[in-house]
Amino acid sequence: MNTELSIYQHQVEARFRCNGLPLELLSYEQKQLRYLSYLDPDPWVGLGLRRLHESYCDNPNMDIRQDITALYHKISRQGLLLNHESLANLILEYKERSQGSIFSLKEYKALDWLTRLRSDADGKLRTPIRPYHSVTGRSGLLGTTPINGYKVFRDKLLAAPSGGSVASMDYSGCEVGVLAALSGDQQLCSDYAGEDDLYLGLVDCMCTSSGLLLERGQIKRLILMSIYGAYPRSVASILGVSEAAATTLQKAVMELYPAAFKWLEEQTVEAYRAKIIQSRSWQVHVSRQAKPTQVRNWPIQMVGMEIINEACLLADKQGLKIVGVVHDCIYIESESSRFEQDISALEKSMLVASEAVLGGFQLKTSIDFITKN
Repeated sequence: MNTELSIYQHQVEARFRCNGLPLELLSYEQKQLRYLSYLDPDPWVGLGLRRLHESYCDNPNMDIRQDITALYHKISRQGLLLNHESLANLILEYKERSQGSIFSLKEYKALDWLTRLRSDADGKLRTPIRPYHSVTGRSGLLGTTPINGYKVFRDKLLAAPSGGSVASMDYSGCEVGVLAALSGDQQLCSDYAGEDDLYLGLVDCMCTSSGLLLERGQIKRLILMSIYGAYPRSVASILGVSEAAATTLQKAVMELYPAAFKWLEEQTVEAYRAKIIQSRSWQVHVSRQAKPTQVRNWPIQMVGMEIINEACLLADKQGLKIVGVVHDCIYIESESSRFEQDISALEKSMLVASEAVLGGFQLKTSIDFITKN
């Protein structure tokens, strides 16, 4: 009875908060609360959503959603300058190749992407960013593959304004670093912080464990697929090895970082039990239909989202001109005379953001792309 009364009070408060506002003025949480306020007390408790309401009422970080939405709209309006001569040459090159040789599906998709690029009158490509687009709160780009989805094209297509520069910086091994911080696995923390390239550093270790000499790209895919709970058959298909070899490789990774994989299993079980995963400003409701591989991945992606959002807010407060955000990567435009200063400010913003979200743990950053005029 006491629980039902308490929940009923939450329902009344939800109606009071939401029902006087037009739908278009409601935040994401308020829209959820409007719907949830009509649920009976027992389903509300059963879904674990009282925590959502309490979090919305008491968590000051919820205001960050409005700040992020406004900032991403601002970034979308900035745009990236295209080199139209290079774009025309690339399209012509691909069309000529398509006439005389076998054209792969990947190449057809690349040609289609190139022909659909449209810039505004000032020569800039503006792709609207949709904040909190995915189930984990990650932002998405409206209707196109991101410019760094084809990095071989990005180097040719992106241009800098006269007397300026465009550069991008991303978090190196973001998912692995986040897992190290969340799980507290000392070996993973040490390897992530100590190795210039974590995946290259594991080549010899994996060779000793399995007798297979893998390339860096294969090691990276092995680590990430193991983190997300992929089955050996899937790993074998991606790496081009036998299923038995894939099983051995995954076992070697799990034995190397036991605390990390124990944490992954425990948080997955807890997510199904609580039926909700909560980060600083986002929450995911976990149904019985959710796949374990998805649930296992969600907390890492949610934390990654919080970090890149915080980094963008900090960089914007520093006066940096952010012109693009894609996953764990931030693009800035800078005057040539201020380039080194702005790059340093961006790096500091990204490091501080990771420390703030991960309780002092610092993700590594690297300059991903630079073009100057």
